[in-house]
Amino acid sequence: MGSVLLWSGMFRLERKLVYLSAACLILFYLQVSVWADPQSDSLERELVALLSHSQLKGARVGISVVSLPEKEPVFNYNDEELFVVASNMKLFTTAASLVYLGPDFQFETTLYTQGNLCPGGKLEGNIIIKGGGDPNISGRFYDGRSTAILEEWARALKGAGIKEVSGDIVADDTRFDRQYVHPNWPKDQLSRWYCAPVSGLSLNDNCVELTVLSQGDGKAKVLLEPDTGYVKVFNSCRVGNSKKGSKLVVRKKPGSNDILIKGEVSPKRLPLKYFIATDNPPHFLASVFKEVLE
Repeated sequence: MGSVLLWSGMFRLERKLVYLSAACLILFYLQVSVWADPQSDSLERELVALLSHSQLKGARVGISVVSLPEKEPVFNYNDEELFVVASNMKLFTTAASLVYLGPDFQFETTLYTQGNLCPGGKLEGNIIIKGGGDPNISGRFYDGRSTAILEEWARALKGAGIKEVSGDIVADDTRFDRQYVHPNWPKDQLSRWYCAPVSGLSLNDNCVELTVLSQGDGKAKVLLEPDTGYVKVFNSCRVGNSKKGSKLVVRKKPGSNDILIKGEVSPKRLPLKYFIATDNPPHFLASVFKEVLE
């Protein structure tokens, strides 16, 4: 019984992301510092005018403007309320990663074989994929081909003389915990790409990409990326000349990987793309890898 390392892939924290985030922060604070001049009598009127804009109707807004370096409050509005940080959290996550991990940190994913390789090329054992939290096992750098890295793994196995596997594909996601979905995320949005589960081993942002096309005769066809049987698509969508544009409903059945697409869409709107979150990220990756090997 042995364990053999066949493939090791890494993703580096790019410095240019650091510069972009820093530039955004600098521009933001420069703008606020200039705009929030405590000598300006019009500041409060300008902010109140912005807050009364129709586009902010129904929104929750909090503002705290402080003069520098005196640290004197200039304008406050709901400044003691608590708000969801949302996508602004990316700035703090990036900053913390650079401080504690450094700009040269690399995520590492490894592919192992476990067991004995027989002379005929049969592996009497398992293939183990050990995740390291890499967010880029995807088509992001491969012209959208989400299985490109998995194809590298398959070539590594072939190069090692493996033609058959008697055991399992073991997806090891233990780098992170198994709370894939936060309990406070909105239950009616868990199929959206921005609510995709988080895992130590992920594929394609833990989403499938659906492309809706016309196949003629008023029917629509749906392409999957990756093209996998891990999800099932139930398509009753039609292509029509509706003047109101698309009336498509794309919904994933909760607790499953069944995706329903129905409604009617104008051919002028095609192709349409949707990104739907999948359940159980390591199982998703292992299942697609099995299909790549086959």
